[in-house]
Amino acid sequence: MIDLVADDRPFRDGLRIAADVVRQFGEACSSAIPLTPRQNAVLDSIRDLTADKGYPPTDAEIAQRANMSRTRVRQHVDNLVDRGIVARECGTARSIRIVALPQKTV
Repeated sequence: MIDLVADDRPFRDGLRIAADVVRQFGEACSSAIPLTPRQNAVLDSIRDLTADKGYPPTDAEIAQRANMSRTRVRQHVDNLVDRGIVARECGTARSIRIVALPQKTV
């Protein structure tokens, strides 16, 4: 049985269950769960800004590019980290990097 309350973070964008499935069954499942349009926008922004500048973007840069708040960007990046699509080093600026490319749409 899947533990749907794996941590005390709030349920974000209806993807807490999907993130729990990925955590329990591995990365093979992450490609089977497509991204939402906003997650795609965040992922595309990370990819494009990294390619343009040669180094990873800040949350503020992603927010400006994806036309959403920094709080919302942080939530989407956290979901992408949970799913194993991007990695972020805690306490380090500009540490977001793409580690896997998933299916693109819902």
